Amino acid sequence: MTMFRTVSGALTIYAGDPRPVHFPFFDAAGAPQSLSGRRFVFAVRRDILTQAIFDPIPMILSGDGYYVTAPITADQATAIYEAGVGYPIVYDVIETTAGASTTRWTGRISAQPSTALPSDAPPRWIDLPVAELVSDGPVVRVSERGAAGPGVEQRLKDLGDITEADPALMRDKIREWGGEGGAPFAEAADAAAQAAVAARHQAENLVEPVQDIVDNGASAIAIDGNGQSLSPSAILTGAQAVLPIHFKSSNIYRTKRALIAAHIAGDSLIDDGPRLTAAIFDALKKGRDIIVTEPIWCNTGAVVTAEGTLLKIIGMGEGSIIGGPGVVGPIVKASNIADVGETFARSIDAIVNNIRFDARFVPGGNLTSADCLNLNGFRLTHIDQCDFYAADHFYGSDKGDAGAGLRGHRVVVSRSNFWGFLDAGLYLTANPDGSLDNTSALFFGNNFYGCRGGWAAKRAFEYIRSVGDYFDNCFNSFSTAPASSSNPVTGFTNAARKVSVKGAQIDNPISSAIDLRRAYDSHVDAVISGTIGRYPDGTSPAEVNIVKLLGTSRSRIDFVIDNEDPSIVAATTAVRIERTVNEDTGLDEGATDNVINGTVRRVNTGLIEGSLCDRNEVTLKMIGVPDLGTTTGALTRYGFSRDGVPWDRARYRRAPRKLFDYYHATANDSGWTGEDSWLGGQIYETDDASGATGERVRIGARATGSSGSAVAASMQVDGAVILDARSDQVKCQKALVIPALASADVPTPAANSFALFFEGGILKSKNSTGAVAAV
Repeated sequence: MTMFRTVSGALTIYAGDPRPVHFPFFDAAGAPQSLSGRRFVFAVRRDILTQAIFDPIPMILSGDGYYVTAPITADQATAIYEAGVGYPIVYDVIETTAGASTTRWTGRISAQPSTALPSDAPPRWIDLPVAELVSDGPVVRVSERGAAGPGVEQRLKDLGDITEADPALMRDKIREWGGEGGAPFAEAADAAAQAAVAARHQAENLVEPVQDIVDNGASAIAIDGNGQSLSPSAILTGAQAVLPIHFKSSNIYRTKRALIAAHIAGDSLIDDGPRLTAAIFDALKKGRDIIVTEPIWCNTGAVVTAEGTLLKIIGMGEGSIIGGPGVVGPIVKASNIADVGETFARSIDAIVNNIRFDARFVPGGNLTSADCLNLNGFRLTHIDQCDFYAADHFYGSDKGDAGAGLRGHRVVVSRSNFWGFLDAGLYLTANPDGSLDNTSALFFGNNFYGCRGGWAAKRAFEYIRSVGDYFDNCFNSFSTAPASSSNPVTGFTNAARKVSVKGAQIDNPISSAIDLRRAYDSHVDAVISGTIGRYPDGTSPAEVNIVKLLGTSRSRIDFVIDNEDPSIVAATTAVRIERTVNEDTGLDEGATDNVINGTVRRVNTGLIEGSLCDRNEVTLKMIGVPDLGTTTGALTRYGFSRDGVPWDRARYRRAPRKLFDYYHATANDSGWTGEDSWLGGQIYETDDASGATGERVRIGARATGSSGSAVAASMQVDGAVILDARSDQVKCQKALVIPALASADVPTPAANSFALFFEGGILKSKNSTGAVAAV
């Protein structure tokens, strides 16, 4: 007859299902050991507790002595299932031979529901000898390496020849039987018994640690801060070199939701911050992965500064790190630093994957460094598929500064989510003067919800690429604003530059969707939609500049703005181009040489270009925009259409007129006439109802002498020349109108000039001293 076993996996127990569970023990060669004279009990408990769910079950020895059986009743099976709902359940096989209590085996239980049946059925099994062993759920194979089963002394005790399984009693008994002639046999038996005892002790010392590794990974192996201090230069071998550190919570809660609910309810939670600090320190030095599968409560921040081999933190299942009210600064901070100050080693990589960070309980606020994760000075920093949470929305919140504060070369942040941070979900920086750790960042597929800033790059960080990021209800979606500092000239340090944003989707921006400040040589394309310019409570900020360029030059911006709010916020401007301070010189610097193209619906103002800004080319298709805006730069080109009116007939358009071909014009040497006499200039047109439809004003350079012998600055209205000014004369082609004014109302002119006016029918003048005289 065949006896069955299971080699791996959990022991399956069904509610209300009585069943025996068989445990054969095997030696190193795979042969079953005799368990005669040995006693065992079967206990069931929750994974993190020591108290058994019910009284341990005495195990029954089989007739051939090669396995023991735990008879689990229907009521006990139901109790196991009920205790296992929401909690991991394990069983222990404990040897109680000679009054001892030694755990021989610990395994997992998979507790499953089943159809309710009468619960008085006893567990049944057939007691047959062990033969070939194959897989089946109710049998668990236990293999003790090196143990050969009980020795001769145990057999003699079982036969009643000696009172205890003691090698000395066995030797005396053999001598008693055989006298001196049996001494050599007694010595051999004694040696065999001692070898068996040594082998059994070796097995006892090996089985439990090996099972601990199976259950706990490399956390079962001695590490820094866990019972043994290893030198940073130690060479790791075997399991220490390849197995990760499985970091487990000290609390009983196995889901993030349950742990947070327990804290809110006032439960006392164990602070895992110091243990996490030790684990990160060890992992960074030894290059081992940290695996987090449970919610970790950190009431003190885990802060580590060291050189090492690799930092890699991986979350699985419920792997999350929650900051408590005792945290000051970041919840987790790791720095690859060689010396104090600003010198980072940049010698190893940092990788964080699939961890859920939560800062809702961390005392924070903007600019407090109350970040979820802070990584500094690594050769490569990669964050993937992580969650960072401070609040549902920053508005009205006082928790969390930034989700991830990163400082280092070659930063990659991908497929991660950020909620409600008071500064920025993702904060990218370099050292204060922008000379180190400031090259190359890639963001893709990230989501930012209700943050004051989605991502922000500062301190001259360069070569930033954002691909397919999503922003919803953020104050500023992304920005390159300067960071405050102790700079004696400006009080700020340099902003980021060389930014490439592709495929950004921006919904419900509160202030600025695109905020580039001194971000030279950048290119952005984005779709901006939803309700624009409103906080969650419906109020609006003082200014809403959807596309904002401050001191930014040599950049291109392409966008679509569609405000779905039927009521337009009065302070909204589609494009705002302004000067800003140059952090190096302390002087104001304008935004120049930018190309901006967009479609705009339902905002108040199309374009505002401030002082010192020039040579910008702006083209807007505007729908439902009451104020077309203004420009200041002499060489700025602003082309637009409004509600279907072609751009060259739109109200108050100003655009450079083409330069005429001088040589083509002089080919006819008989004179300069008509259009050919205009060398270049600007044309202003209006369809304003207050003037003639199509009224045209032309200002520019015009040939006025014979065959181009003189050039004048001319002004013409509807084809009639009004004024010519050239080197030898100023000619007014229309009647000169002199106003009738009281002397007191005439402004005093500048030095060496007179003002003419009529007063009482007499032509009078006023000079620069204010003296009035009749002409």
